[in-house]
Amino acid sequence: MKYLPFALLLTFLACNSERNIQSFYYPIDDIEQKGKVYVYESAMADSLSGYYWYFKVKNKEKTKYLIATNINAQFEVNQISTEKIVSNGTVLQQYLLYQKDSLGNQKPTEATIKSNGFFPFEVKDSNGVFMYEVKWTDPFESNHKTALIRNRRFLKDSTYTYNGTQLPCIIFKINDLIDDDFNGHLEIKYQGKEIYAKGIGLVYTEKLINNRKFAYQLKNSLDLEQFEAISKSAFNRIQKE
Repeated sequence: MKYLPFALLLTFLACNSERNIQSFYYPIDDIEQKGKVYVYESAMADSLSGYYWYFKVKNKEKTKYLIATNINAQFEVNQISTEKIVSNGTVLQQYLLYQKDSLGNQKPTEATIKSNGFFPFEVKDSNGVFMYEVKWTDPFESNHKTALIRNRRFLKDSTYTYNGTQLPCIIFKINDLIDDDFNGHLEIKYQGKEIYAKGIGLVYTEKLINNRKFAYQLKNSLDLEQFEAISKSAFNRIQKE
């Protein structure tokens, strides 16, 4: 698996005919008005718990930022990412991880962003690869360092049925490399795919890790009042972030 510099890829793509896929990403204007919570559930016949993504948009100096908070089934914040919206995609600005020690105490860690190309709004064909890389140190184990390198490659157009409606969609192939350095060096590679439906965003994701498949699908979306009714404590916490 070859990991290429994002800037180099943008230079290559600029020389080729491209198409705009921004309408398949999350609906930024709609989210800016009222925020949105996406509910994901396991797409497999197993008992794996689902999770939530809470999205909001902030404006700063005429630039929009998409802030995404991942919340697990126990209504604990797992991570928060901030993406800057630019003309040809989104650029990762901040990546916070909430990790636990052996007693369950949780602490946020800000990752170092090594490559910030997060999601493209323009693609040409399946030869285009888009990469981001983040590194972080465990807040409870200072000698435990981890890096995530993700390659996202556009595959094709397709359709996806969501809540009984067939929608146009696009499919990306994902190649991940996790570089874990803790009392020894370990590299973990796995593949997967993402499906983005027009006007909605991510509706399906899957990963194959050690020959085991993990897949999640969008169940529905909630406004903030509905999410508040589900978990008052989680709502109050993410509103402060």
